[in-house]
Amino acid sequence: LKYPLPADTAVPAVELCSSGYNPGWNRRACTPCGVNITSRNNRTSAWDCFVLKGQGLQILSTADGTTPVRAAIDCWAGSTGMAQDTVMFEARPCDTCPRFMTTEQPQSSSRSDCKAL
Repeated sequence: LKYPLPADTAVPAVELCSSGYNPGWNRRACTPCGVNITSRNNRTSAWDCFVLKGQGLQILSTADGTTPVRAAIDCWAGSTGMAQDTVMFEARPCDTCPRFMTTEQPQSSSRSDCKAL
């Protein structure tokens, strides 16, 4: 396209990625957020990728062993995850309850969910 555009020129709208984000506003392919990581909002940067409440962030190795991949996992019983949906850059791994304590269910989101056995 040449600018300025004639008045009758149709300009394609920016399409949101169904999963991941598009840092190039349709000039580049969608970039995945990571395994099980949710994208929302404008979906134009990695800051639009979220680890959900009760999940934790984990770094996985790829088959070739060269490129680590971010992943969100559901925290298991006996651990706690994010207290609220959190941008993946600020997310942390699941946190194991103190010794002799557990949670009543998986995907707990608060340290206060850890109860004595």
